[in-house]
Amino acid sequence: MSRRTPQVCNAFASVGRCRFGDRCKFAHQLGQPAGSTSSPVRAQAPTPSQRPKPGPAPGVPPRVCNLFWTSGSCARGFDCSFKHERKPVAPESQEAPVVGNEQEEIQDFFSAEGLAVSNGSVREERNTLTPSEAHNHIKAFLGDNYAFDGASRVQGFVRILASINDRNKSWNSDNAQAFLDMIVNGNGVIRIGDVLRFEPVHSSIGTNKGILSFQRGYFPVFEYFASNLVLKSTLHKNINHLYTVLENNYDTIHAVIENCIGSMIDAKSWKDPTPGLIPSLQNSLDGVVVFKTLSTVLHQFLNRFKDAVRNHPDTIRLVGKLVVWFESWASDVTAVPPCFNDPITMSPENVRSLTIRQLRDEIVRLESIVERESETLEGRRRLVSKPALTIAERRQALLSQLAQTYDPPGILRDEGPRHDNDHVDISAIRLAPTHDELLCAVPPYLPVFLPDAPHHLPVDSMERHLDIQFRLLREELIATIRSSVAAIHGDLAIMWQKSKMAREPTKLEELLNSKGGAYRTSGFDSVFFQIYTGARFSPVRAERRDLTVGLVLDAPNHRTARDSDAKKRYEYWSNSKRLQGGSLVALVLVSHKTLRAYLGVISSFSEDIAESSKANAEEIQVRMSFFDAEIEFMALRRERISVDDSTFAFLIDNSVMYEAVRHFLQKLQTTEPTEIPFSRYISHSGLLENIELRPPQYATAPRFEFNLNCLNAGRELGRAGRIQPLNINRAGAVDIARRELLELSTLDPSQINAVLDTFTREVSLIQGPPGTGKSFTAKEILRVLFASGIRPIVLIAYTNHALDHMLTSVLDAKITEKLVRLGSRSSDERIGQYTLDKLEHVAGGTSMLDRPIKRQYAIMKKLEEDMAKVMTSIQLPDISWEQIENFLDIHYPEHAESILTPPYWVNALYERARIEEEENGEWTTTGKKQSNPNITRTLYGFWRDGEDIKYIQPQVRNLTKKKKRLQQTQLPEAIVDPAVAEFFASLGFGDERPPVPVSTRPIQALLQACAVWSMSLEERTRLSKEWEQIIRQLAYSSNLQHYEGLRTSYRDACKEYNDIRDETRRRLLSQSDLIGCTTTGAAKLTSLLSNISPQVLMVEEAGQVLEAHILTSLVPSGNPEYVFFVSAGLTSLVVKHLICIGDPQQLRPTLATFALSMDSERGKQLFKFDRSMMERLAESGLPMSQINVQRRMRPSISHFIREILYPKLEDNEAVLVYPPVVGMQKDVYFFNHTHKENGSDDSVSKYNDFEVEMIRDLVLYFLRQGIYNGAGDIAVLCAYLGQLQKVRAALRDLKIAVSVDERDQEQLARQGVDEDVGFEEVIVAKHIRLGTVDIFQGQEAKIVIVSLVRNSGTFETGTASIGFLKSSNRINVALSRAKHGLYILGNAANLRRNSTWSTILDEMEAREQIGHGLPITALKTITAILNARLPVVSVASILNAPTLALNPALRVWNHVYGLAHTIHVRSCADRSVRGFHATNHVHINCSVAILAPQTCVVCLADDKKADIVDFIMQRSLADIDLSSNDTSERLITLECGHIFTVETLDGHCGMATYYDIDMMGRFTSTKAPPINYQTPPTCPTCRGPIAALRYGRVTKRATLDILEQNVASSMSRALEDTSPAMERISSTIKDYQESAKAIPSCVDADLECATRSAEGKSNEPLDPALFGAGAMQTVHGFAREEAYQWYKIVKQLVVTYRSVVKVANTRGAHVKAYEAALTTLYHLELEEIAKDPTRMTDTPEPVAFDAVNIKIGQPPHKADTRFQIDAYLLSLELRFMLAQIGTSRIEGLRLTSEDEKVMQHRQLWVTFVDFILASCTADAQKALLMAQRSSASRQAARSMLYILRSQFELFRTQLIEERAELHRMANLTEVTRQALANKITEQKTQMLNFVEKAEREYIRSRPSSTLRALVAERKWFHETCRHKVHRWRDDCDELTKFVLNDKIYLPLSLQEREDIVKAFKFCESFLHFTANIQ
Repeated sequence: MSRRTPQVCNAFASVGRCRFGDRCKFAHQLGQPAGSTSSPVRAQAPTPSQRPKPGPAPGVPPRVCNLFWTSGSCARGFDCSFKHERKPVAPESQEAPVVGNEQEEIQDFFSAEGLAVSNGSVREERNTLTPSEAHNHIKAFLGDNYAFDGASRVQGFVRILASINDRNKSWNSDNAQAFLDMIVNGNGVIRIGDVLRFEPVHSSIGTNKGILSFQRGYFPVFEYFASNLVLKSTLHKNINHLYTVLENNYDTIHAVIENCIGSMIDAKSWKDPTPGLIPSLQNSLDGVVVFKTLSTVLHQFLNRFKDAVRNHPDTIRLVGKLVVWFESWASDVTAVPPCFNDPITMSPENVRSLTIRQLRDEIVRLESIVERESETLEGRRRLVSKPALTIAERRQALLSQLAQTYDPPGILRDEGPRHDNDHVDISAIRLAPTHDELLCAVPPYLPVFLPDAPHHLPVDSMERHLDIQFRLLREELIATIRSSVAAIHGDLAIMWQKSKMAREPTKLEELLNSKGGAYRTSGFDSVFFQIYTGARFSPVRAERRDLTVGLVLDAPNHRTARDSDAKKRYEYWSNSKRLQGGSLVALVLVSHKTLRAYLGVISSFSEDIAESSKANAEEIQVRMSFFDAEIEFMALRRERISVDDSTFAFLIDNSVMYEAVRHFLQKLQTTEPTEIPFSRYISHSGLLENIELRPPQYATAPRFEFNLNCLNAGRELGRAGRIQPLNINRAGAVDIARRELLELSTLDPSQINAVLDTFTREVSLIQGPPGTGKSFTAKEILRVLFASGIRPIVLIAYTNHALDHMLTSVLDAKITEKLVRLGSRSSDERIGQYTLDKLEHVAGGTSMLDRPIKRQYAIMKKLEEDMAKVMTSIQLPDISWEQIENFLDIHYPEHAESILTPPYWVNALYERARIEEEENGEWTTTGKKQSNPNITRTLYGFWRDGEDIKYIQPQVRNLTKKKKRLQQTQLPEAIVDPAVAEFFASLGFGDERPPVPVSTRPIQALLQACAVWSMSLEERTRLSKEWEQIIRQLAYSSNLQHYEGLRTSYRDACKEYNDIRDETRRRLLSQSDLIGCTTTGAAKLTSLLSNISPQVLMVEEAGQVLEAHILTSLVPSGNPEYVFFVSAGLTSLVVKHLICIGDPQQLRPTLATFALSMDSERGKQLFKFDRSMMERLAESGLPMSQINVQRRMRPSISHFIREILYPKLEDNEAVLVYPPVVGMQKDVYFFNHTHKENGSDDSVSKYNDFEVEMIRDLVLYFLRQGIYNGAGDIAVLCAYLGQLQKVRAALRDLKIAVSVDERDQEQLARQGVDEDVGFEEVIVAKHIRLGTVDIFQGQEAKIVIVSLVRNSGTFETGTASIGFLKSSNRINVALSRAKHGLYILGNAANLRRNSTWSTILDEMEAREQIGHGLPITALKTITAILNARLPVVSVASILNAPTLALNPALRVWNHVYGLAHTIHVRSCADRSVRGFHATNHVHINCSVAILAPQTCVVCLADDKKADIVDFIMQRSLADIDLSSNDTSERLITLECGHIFTVETLDGHCGMATYYDIDMMGRFTSTKAPPINYQTPPTCPTCRGPIAALRYGRVTKRATLDILEQNVASSMSRALEDTSPAMERISSTIKDYQESAKAIPSCVDADLECATRSAEGKSNEPLDPALFGAGAMQTVHGFAREEAYQWYKIVKQLVVTYRSVVKVANTRGAHVKAYEAALTTLYHLELEEIAKDPTRMTDTPEPVAFDAVNIKIGQPPHKADTRFQIDAYLLSLELRFMLAQIGTSRIEGLRLTSEDEKVMQHRQLWVTFVDFILASCTADAQKALLMAQRSSASRQAARSMLYILRSQFELFRTQLIEERAELHRMANLTEVTRQALANKITEQKTQMLNFVEKAEREYIRSRPSSTLRALVAERKWFHETCRHKVHRWRDDCDELTKFVLNDKIYLPLSLQEREDIVKAFKFCESFLHFTANIQ
């Protein structure tokens, strides 16, 4: 494939320069235009001497942007300060109008533009400025001091705004939003305010030129505010800023609108009535535009500012007048004749009526909002609405009880609010419960979901409906965590009240003692949660666009969480479902018999926790975002929360995914009730039978028709004809469409009815019983909608599986490929290519939003840095002398003056010490704790540390033990230091000394005494601590205020950044036809979805979706981060068609709170929260279509659901011909038994051991039938999770692959019954699906085994509990999953208590489908009954029973195949063994056998024998001589069923490549396999796999090649993932170095190194554990504190190193296979050589290896070796950086000291750095050896370079240290200097010799056929290797100068940053690798 020719940079070609420089993606060539046909080559940027001087390009006018002049675009957009004018071009090349990013769509009739255009509205021609023209003109108005000097200037400015409209195709959302960004962030918004305040304004300008025309100069501002180009965006902040102008100028705007609109309504014309007004000054305003614009602007204004009505009460009057004006106008334009001058009077009557109805709906909705707000203000709103019950209703016990016990929320309660989060208005409720709420004894307010139940909001109102949905959904979220905290509080109450001796320990005490674990309460409403103990704070951080608090927790005692092996701990947390990101958790603080609970959300990912587990087996670290700022402040203060038994903290984790629910709750909170479409059905409390069900609004538009001809399948059906379009407004059209669809489409009648009903109902409910093709019907509906121009459509599904299935079917049907899948949890690889992330990646390109994005990102990162600094100051305040001095000057000025004016002898002593420090290095006080050097070196530090006192204080002589015994009664002998005496003598003291202070005054006295130098050392210490503590407190308070401000700014900045990013994604989505997402994804992306204006919302499996989830997907986007709600306010932004497809009689939504569900008696009576919207509307009487032809189940299975639920259900012809279940006499059977259930009383852990054993044996039995081995052919459904876990374990013991749905996996993990699922050897062909009934809806299998679990152990019916099994919905799903066979295990007597089960069991008994044994059939003539009352007999043993081997042929068959293949045995039973052709093919006297199930040729039909089986001779099967003994004539049946001769398949599979063949065509021996990569052989006919054992060597070799590719790919990705970390480390290396220098030294520790080796293992890089904090102590000998401080600095580097080493140590399955085979064959070959005298030799090893290479079947692996080498070299780079940091550490240590420990401590660091560099040399040599063995010559060259580099770095480090030692010993003479210089010269020579040798070896390893190739190889080596060596040699010269002349030496950067990562192009190298092997 030829390379793509790069385009030429226009800017560079024209002016010789480009603002992007080297980063430009186009070629830089002078004088060559972009359209040139020559082949441009990417040119390098010109050198400074070549580069033209800055200046305008030739011919560019002054003040014109050069880039725009030449290219027509400018990256700065509207921020550019120059004019945007394009160089004149030929007329045919003139710039076309800019087309928006969004696809061109058919004009929506009901949009603002659609209504206007349809009614004759015209835009003024003057309002058509292009973006560049607007850019040029707007600049004149944006000066800081600009002021409008007249109405004409205002109109000029407004014309620019008016040009930004939907009809001006020069504008799109991209440049319109960029223009808005410029307006609101500059002076543009000020100018708009000036326009709105301009006076005078009137609708009639008359002859006064100073009057501003309302129609031309004022109203267009409102049109701009209401434009879709402005509102259809996620940039909420900019839109909010724009609408703030209305808020600030409302009174003026109100007056202008009231005066001008009123005047025009009175005049019955929108025209300016000024007589003689010239046409150019007249306007084209019309009523549709006026009322649509005003309603939109007012709607936006009210919804964005919730206090608008309160702040501006006149709003009520304005909206009232708007209603009056509209009705007056509507009456006038519909009068006959019309009496209002308006273009709408010329519209057709149906268009006019639709328009007026649409406008009226919007104005009425606006009026309802104002009325609601006004009632609230006036206090007239009826807050408590207890229904006026009739006498009949009073008799109803339930309603009466509800009315009597009604306890309203918040302030409406007689006793007041329950807690601090109990509010009347749901918008005031915090989503996460507060501490008071969690511990409140009063039950929460849960509104009853019944029409007549008492509620504080009006009946049938959408407000009430939203309130109920919000409160119940929130209860579903928080109920479990509230119960958990209550259980903990109960345990604590017991612990606080009673002593341990008087009671049993509580569950909490047990978990505290065991450092955490699982806490499970008992009972039906049991809760299960995990407790993590030992909580303590780690630093607060601003990361991941949030503020997070770190928590260190005790690792749980669960599996390998506390394993001593760090790798196992890492794997445990990487795969664990515990502490998942986004989970809601509670931090419980217990202190002195009080409890505080703080809720937060985990922000860590599993990888973060796994990484933290490596450091310590006992601890993990998580990061959380708390809801209470109080906890952040506690963390900032580093408060100790886990101290002892009375003060401790722990974390509660209920596995509640807060992030999955938060978006729904926020949307319900912030939704404006009037914005929800279809409220006439949704919020209606009564029956819906009498409510008119309207058609979809878009279908009522004039000239709209549904294109049904896309469903025409006439050709397939053999019929001719065309299906006419459907116009639902035309009478009889639906009946005609129904007849034509019946004749010409593939839809069945019920599907046709469902489709047509959907097109005529704006809320369409389609019920699809099991197997009826709901998805197919939905797909065909989508086909028609797209064909009719309806797009975009949003498709929502409850599960990822259902969503992927639907999207796949759309792609397969080729309906559209313009679809987007939101979310990243798609398991379908094909659908994974259509995700939004992939779309963004493919789209690429630039946008006018790039600059705002970059600008906002910079703001966000700057705030992050500022917060990091402030948090560091708060958490670890470091006091400086300047702070102390400022504090003392203000609060204690006399003390400050005293410190700065010490006695003269003290001043002299201080000066002498300072001079000595400057000359000899810094002076420190040795000890365990060192003072802050910034203070110690000051006069204050000198005073605080008492250096003057220590100097004059006499020293006590150290006495021997003998003298001590002799002088026990004598005073210690004082030593007079001669130097001290000399010092004071020089100052004139003579023999006198200043007195030593010994006073001990209290702190208050010290604060009053200003003679600080007369204080004792103890007093100074206490006083300085007092001062410094006060300073710290002041610093904390000061920084805290700054922190709070930054905290708010940071969150706002992150929100704005996300909005800008969302805007770019919205524009991508707007180009799509179909947008698919799960319900959770829809909630997360509501802003995106709503702003693309989806017309249709289709909900798949709607019966499983909570009503709250659908409600939040129906409305425009809300912005909960602001105090107002952002609503589009336009009907065009609201969903117009809701299609719910599902089955309310199958599974309902899943709830975690049982009390709210329909399964609970109370929940069923009061809440019914798991009742879907679809079920509720259908029950209320809304019409629901039903599809009634099922295509899944055989009739004997579908019979049961037909009896209990679907009497109209029919069977399709396809299910009537299903074959009977092989091995069973019955296709449906209920195995009845009385083996009692196991497990506890809760609803999770129930299981039945007997059924587990039966399932295991039954599955094995079905698998052995040979036809149910396909993936998913067999499914096992369990009623309980506990049973699922038991069955999974039992099947894994049989090495059967088990597939468990991810939802069941999550539930198992949440309930603590998850298990370690590592790599297991499984028989891949034996693959079954396992799941609970609750997740299997929508799935199917050939054979379904249902385990009901519940069993009382008796045949009792009356009192036996069957739990969840009583639900008809679950029964329906369990009985309708099977296609061919259904087998149920349970207790029939127990089930009969339920009426549904009783009906089913009666039917089964009538059909003899129930019994105490399974009707197993091994042969047609044999029946084996498995008796349940006898000991359990293994089905496997029955299959091998002697009764099955009834004739010799069967025995042979069984011996060969290991199973009873009854079909073939029966057809050949009368034949002898010799005549049995299948066995004849088995017994081939050949070294390469054929061992696979074969087809009996004799039994085949004649038409099958006509197939060609010999491709060489083109012979058919009938031509083959079956009696021939020639091996090549033998037949092989492949798994796909196709038959070929051995000769054909041998040639097809290339057997000659793997075996030596003699002249007769016989295989004689194996030979060495091909070295190139192989692909698995496939069937020549159907491309199915060839699995015959004869070709095992070929297939295994190809399989191993595929494995090698996979491993290489994963290694490449792993290395690529380390690149960002390495870049970060490299860019911040200086920070690491400075931090290392500042580590406090710990010299008192026993500084001893353990035995260590830099060599490491022979086949692995140096162990990363050697760089951990523990190894720094135990191996390298550093003190604990210093080791941990060091590790804290280099942790990220070490973590990255660990990841790289992991890649280097990766050994895939192909490597293990190769090495195992090599080892085994090698030893066997040595034994053979020893036995064979003819092969005896002194060196048998090479001979053995040569023989093994022939036999082994695959070449040595190379692909992964290349990545291993790359990983080795990356590990060296990381160690070089580590050594550089270590060198900086050495530089920060004292060079000289009389303290021997200080010098030993320095030497310890020196040896540590030497150890690092020595390990680099060793590992570089390992990499070289690997490269040489794999013939990777370039990697070998780089490895040699690293060897040289490692040696040089070690040499340089040792030389510098040697010079330092000579200097310390005062032995740095000319002689020693020269000796060092000679060493450098010698090293320099060695480096040159080394690189020349390396070059020779490299050239030798890469033979070149041409001189050009040789030159290229030498060039590569020079650029990659030799020039680096030259740099190092130059560094030697600098090192020599340093040694000889003490010149400052700055070594070259060790890591050579420009080479890091760039040298390892992992992606490119892997792509190159894969390209070579294909």
